[in-house]
Amino acid sequence: PDRSGLELIKDLHLQYPDLRILVLSMHDELLYAERVLRAGGRGYIMKQEGGRKLLHAIRRVLEGQIYVSERISERILEIFAGRRGQSPEASPVERLTDRELE
Repeated sequence: PDRSGLELIKDLHLQYPDLRILVLSMHDELLYAERVLRAGGRGYIMKQEGGRKLLHAIRRVLEGQIYVSERISERILEIFAGRRGQSPEASPVERLTDRELE
């Protein structure tokens, strides 16, 4: 109860590096998806997504692939390609630590 979901993912990833973790969350993926992937998660999907997208996400993660929405995928690729004028942590909210974000 005293730990965040991100801390749990980090701990699980350390103990079971092959464990495929898909996070189903109500939190905005723009803030959390990247953090989940860095912690060792293999996917992130928001609760309001439809059942078909959830099944697709589950299948992708079970196949060993990473699942994020198209919106997040494009954002990550833009950051990686250096097309954004700012770093991924450019917004004040994104600069918060995992604990501060809780």
